[in-house]
Amino acid sequence: MIVNEPKRIVAHWDTEHEVTVSSETGSVAGSGWYKAGETATVSISLTQTGKDFFTNYVFEGWRIDENIVSTSPTYSFVVDKPVKLVASWRMETNLAMVGLITGVPLIVVLLALLMIRKRRAILPPPLPPTT
Repeated sequence: MIVNEPKRIVAHWDTEHEVTVSSETGSVAGSGWYKAGETATVSISLTQTGKDFFTNYVFEGWRIDENIVSTSPTYSFVVDKPVKLVASWRMETNLAMVGLITGVPLIVVLLALLMIRKRRAILPPPLPPTT
């Protein structure tokens, strides 16, 4: 712009806030800069994952500081300040694996008992003593 006469210049500013999303496990989306008043949507790729053979991590919700603000894997909100969302997870017993580990030996024992019982039923009665 060439200024060869008096000009009036007005600057227009937008206020933006940063939204930060994090999780110890899984992939998150929604981090970035948003204009004040815009709706931000954050999400997480999974809601349950294995920790070890007996334990799963289960998505509990989105935390801001120590408060859960949503239990949904996808959370939308109006941005009016900087926000740091952290995915919260709880540990839960993997009942399928515990059932498998305790159930298989139980079935083997029951089958063995049935076979022993069946074998006894097949055997003829003992002969009477001879004198």
